[in-house]
Formats: sequence, C-alpha cells, structure tokens
Amino acid sequence: MTTQPEIYRKEVAQSTLGGSYRTGPWYFSTGYGLNKAKYAKVTNPIQGFRNTVDGLILGQFWAGQTNGGFQPGDANKRQLFKVGVGYQLTPQLNLGAHYFRGKQSGSATGASNGNANFYVAVADYAFSKRTDAYFGVDRTSISGGSAVVLDQASRARSRTGITVGVRHRF
Repeated sequence: MTTQPEIYRKEVAQSTLGGSYRTGPWYFSTGYGLNKAKYAKVTNPIQGFRNTVDGLILGQFWAGQTNGGFQPGDANKRQLFKVGVGYQLTPQLNLGAHYFRGKQSGSATGASNGNANFYVAVADYAFSKRTDAYFGVDRTSISGGSAVVLDQASRARSRTGITVGVRHRF
C-alpha cells in the first residue's frame, strides 16, 4: 500500500492512496487520487487576474483525450478511483481488467462538472522474457455539463478503442 499526504504546490492540493495484493495467480489493485485548486481570495485586480491565469493553466493540464475526456473549463476539483484485477492463466498468458471512475466538480457554471467511466480489458501473451503480444479493449463514457466531451469537434460522450501490438524489450 502506498499513500501520499495532501501537498500544496502553487495552490493545488494533491492526495493519493493505493494498494495491491497478490495471491497465487490473482492480483488485485485499487487507488484513489485527488487534485483540488485552492485559489487565493481576490483582494485586488492582480490577484483576480492571477487566479484566472492559474485556472486556465490547470484547465489545460486536466484537459483532453488523454486525461479523461474533460475539456478546459472552470472546475477546480478532480477525483479518480481505480480498481483492477489480474489473473495469470498460464505462465505465458496474463489477463487483466480495470475500472476507473473520474469525477470533476467545482465549476461555478456547472458546464465543467461531470463524470467519466473507463473500462479496460487486456490479454498479454509472453513469447519469451523479452517479447510479448497484447490485445486490449477499452470503453470510455462521460456525463455531465456541456464542457464534458471527449473532443470539441465531435462532442462525443463515449468511445470504444482496441489496441493490438507486439512488444520487444531491448
């Protein structure tokens, strides 16, 4: 089990907690993460401008297809929960499934508040210690405010992906 206490870096509080357990061919894991912007009270126009710029920067970090389908916006809190299971079916074949739940909140307008659900199933076959082939299927679905979309162009709120590959470690 790993834990990290709340840390304040440039007005963003961060907390993580996770753990895993292995027994025989089974592997179980879980985790939780939290990021929350803590903006200073606006006492003058410069502070208001700084909070706006900080919010825009944080929105860009949290945005995009690789970060849960959330687009830049005015939300100030993001949470992620994860649970996974793996099973070593044979010495060569490993199977795994994971579920992630993301929640974004704190949007004054409500447009950036939302939820994201990610489901992933993978199979990995080892040809040798250094070479393996893998196949994975993932499903992403999101809900919430109008700014919670997978990409701005299509305004999609769900997608399914397939990954196939061969990996060799040098």
